Amino acid sequence: MQGTAMKTGEKSKKNTEISKVKCWEVFRCKEKDCPAYKSKNPRCWLFTGTHCREEIQGQFIEKIEMCFDCNVFKKNIDTLGMEKTCLLVNTQFKEFTRMVRERDRELEGLGMDLSISLSEVFEALKKIAKGDPAVRIDETSRVELIRQLKHMVNLTAENIGEMVDQSHDIAIGLAEHFDLLHRVSKGELQARATGGSNIELLEALKNVSNTMIENIDKEIKEHQRTEASLREMKALDASILSAIPNAVMGLRDRTIIFANESVRHVFGWSAEELIGKSTRVLYRSDEDYKEIGKCLYPILAVERTHSMEFPCRRKDGKDILCMLTTAVIGERVTNKGIVVVYEDITERRDV
Repeated sequence: MQGTAMKTGEKSKKNTEISKVKCWEVFRCKEKDCPAYKSKNPRCWLFTGTHCREEIQGQFIEKIEMCFDCNVFKKNIDTLGMEKTCLLVNTQFKEFTRMVRERDRELEGLGMDLSISLSEVFEALKKIAKGDPAVRIDETSRVELIRQLKHMVNLTAENIGEMVDQSHDIAIGLAEHFDLLHRVSKGELQARATGGSNIELLEALKNVSNTMIENIDKEIKEHQRTEASLREMKALDASILSAIPNAVMGLRDRTIIFANESVRHVFGWSAEELIGKSTRVLYRSDEDYKEIGKCLYPILAVERTHSMEFPCRRKDGKDILCMLTTAVIGERVTNKGIVVVYEDITERRDV
């Protein structure tokens, strides 16, 4: 039975691949540098850097709206294509998540450095305002603008003797900047240093402070946009799963960890009912459950994907025949982590 199922799956896969259209033929494309040009893989949307519409495109996530409107995508999308698309979205989603986490760590370190450095600057400015020429602060910092600010504070201390006559204006100016930096440390990122001064140091300090605040504000807004994009990608992942007409499940140690809404149509179970259950509930008997495990996992230890027919059972007790298309989660089968697409082919078999 195992050999028959494998041959049937391979024959079905070959016939399906032959029926696919080629994007370079449909659009009479002459972009020979395009990675999809004359490729044996007809699923051109999976390639990064395709030359669609006379422009070099990015990853699938970046060109997804254009792909959804493309006739080649609509004609070539099938169960295997949906599976590969989901895996690609999952991979790019993980990479995006990793980038967000790295940015979070960078911002956390930047915030700590900024807090400590501003505290040092505040204390130094207080001493300078009192006329202490011996004050010095360490100029090292990961933030270039902070290094410049510290350097200017040290220059101020070095030249304090020359500024005795201007001490009143400097004290007022430094107090204003102290108040500005204090407001920024409280989250008031729209605050800016205003007004002019005849003292070069205060003008430079104003410009440096405003530039520093603008850059911090820009970093925070970029982080917020990244978080919004991450939420959109999660919603997109859920939308793709919902759009697939066949039952799609993620398994870990043969336990269902996620499922799309189409499991209700194929098996009669809701996604909420299946998550956390063993896949035993999908098969007719313990013997079938053991047989599919012995047949499938050794193959997936060698191949990333595999298709085969196997009898299943719905929640209402009705027996059905399904085409199982499976793929390994990640580079290898770890903890038996796979994605399985169940297509009910009972009526097709009967015909």
